[in-house]
Order: sequence, then structure tokens, then C-alpha cells
Amino acid sequence: GITADIVSWNSVINSCARAGHLDEAVAWVGRMRQHQITPNVETYNCVLNGYASGGHVDEAVAWLRVAEAAFARPNVFSYSILVKACSNA
Repeated sequence: GITADIVSWNSVINSCARAGHLDEAVAWVGRMRQHQITPNVETYNCVLNGYASGGHVDEAVAWLRVAEAAFARPNVFSYSILVKACSNA
């Protein structure tokens, strides 16, 4: 069969987050880890963006910390997403 790569996983996570299904997006990150796929900064940015779009600043900041703890170094997009979260709060 075909094995999903990180782009596939991130696409699913991003789709869930954009649709406002944040619990489902977070669950997919967990499934990703169970399949031995390491989330990258783009993975975390997908979840961050979902929280930011809804103005959930605390959750967005928490996910940034999760990314940092997982050594998925936040990038300029990560921080611009946090600014968006603050503006939507």
C-alpha cells in the first residue's frame, strides 16, 4: 500500500484546523506520532493557525510551546500566526 508522508499528514491536520475542528486536528497530530512520523514546524503551524483564526490566544501559545519542546523550531510564520491570534481575540 501507499504510506502517507508528512505532507499528507499536514494536509489532513490543516484541513481539520481550517474547518474549525481543532480537537480533531490535535487528534491527528497524535495519530501521526503513533505512526512514527515526527511533526515538523509546518504541522504545529497548522494547529496554531486553527487556534489563531478563532482568537484562542492561550491555546495558540500553548501549541507554540509544544513545538519548541519537540524541537520543531518556530519560524517567522509561527510568530505571525500568534500576532493574528491576538488580533482576533
